[in-house]
Amino acid sequence: MQNFKITFILLLFALSIELNAGVDNASALWLTFQDATNQNADLVMLDIQIDSTAESTYYAPINFSGGYCGLQDHGDERTLHFSLWHHREGEGSDAKLIWRGYHVDADPNFSEGIGGVKTTRTYNWNVDSTYRLLIKYRHGQYQGQDGAFRDFWFYNFAEQKWFHMATIWRSDKEGQKEYPTDIGSFIEDFGRSKERYRSYFLFNTAKKYYGSNDWLFYTKAKYSKNKDDFEHANGKVIDNKFHLATGGDFIPDNPTPSGTILEVDKPSITPDRPGLQNIQVDNVNDTTMKVSWEYENKLWAAQEYFEIRVYSDESMNNSVYSTGRMYPHDYDPSPLHEKDDRFYQLSHREYELGGLNLEKDKKYYLRLITRSIFGYNSWNNDPVVLQNYTSIDQDIRKSDDFRINAIYPNPFNPKTTIEYSLPQRS
Repeated sequence: MQNFKITFILLLFALSIELNAGVDNASALWLTFQDATNQNADLVMLDIQIDSTAESTYYAPINFSGGYCGLQDHGDERTLHFSLWHHREGEGSDAKLIWRGYHVDADPNFSEGIGGVKTTRTYNWNVDSTYRLLIKYRHGQYQGQDGAFRDFWFYNFAEQKWFHMATIWRSDKEGQKEYPTDIGSFIEDFGRSKERYRSYFLFNTAKKYYGSNDWLFYTKAKYSKNKDDFEHANGKVIDNKFHLATGGDFIPDNPTPSGTILEVDKPSITPDRPGLQNIQVDNVNDTTMKVSWEYENKLWAAQEYFEIRVYSDESMNNSVYSTGRMYPHDYDPSPLHEKDDRFYQLSHREYELGGLNLEKDKKYYLRLITRSIFGYNSWNNDPVVLQNYTSIDQDIRKSDDFRINAIYPNPFNPKTTIEYSLPQRS
């Protein structure tokens, strides 16, 4: 009887090993980017191109201290994802959702790991298309605590548009400021469907040094996998891009050993000032004006904040009004976006100036200053002329002498004529 009990326990142990091995074989591949400088950064970015996908796959191009962001394939839908964990288990007060974009779902108490904040957005990303992902850090207080704001941005190269997905703040850990210095990337089969093949390219991986416009482009990354005998996986360099592949019948001819340093050539990209264009001002009433603007260089036009100033002189020396720096969470109440079917925030390019007190028949001059998340300021050198609402051609703007003549033959015919009259300036 004792021999039977020992044999049964051994069988269960062997079965447990086999099941766990199956889970491990369907897990993750990693790239850890090598940074010889070890200098602090306030921004990290890279480009991703998924060349083959499968259900239950998480492509996480940017994995940083305490969080990650990327794209997911759930089979019935595809999403964008940005998560940040708490520092301490059970505290529930370290990570805070500050702002979220159009149709972004937020879970401020998600249970992965020790818990934190998770944001997701349904987005039908495409295989073989190129996207840019970016995490921006900005140190600052929230509710009296020191910490850092983290913004997740997503760029669609085909549409030439940025999407600001969310801003999540987290307190400093033990009084130490955090920077996204050490970053990595991974591809994970969270559904354990190892029979399906998935792969992606990573390139133009870079970080911007904190407090400057100097950039480091990562050219080396350490490849690793969760298990040495994981045959259906590989990491290598193809066309000067990092490439990870796993699952299905894929077995590489020359597998790369886990721990190998992969290297690419330095990319030839130069972050630049986006430049402003088409600044327009529309009068709403005597105290309110709507200002809108566009950017010349769309690729570098991810807007961190803007400031609008109004001057009483054409040389723009005597300021009479200023919005101050306006970040999205300062002026855009994102929960109200749920009824809007737009994906990209138009509110990042327009703003209503309220509480103006402009003298009648006097000209004022507007300057718009914007800052991109890449650290470049843009502004208009030529002033935009403003005038009080009641000063602008009141006879044309509003008329009491408006008439509609008789409709003929009648309004129910297939073709009806409507005549109207307006006063004409003599």
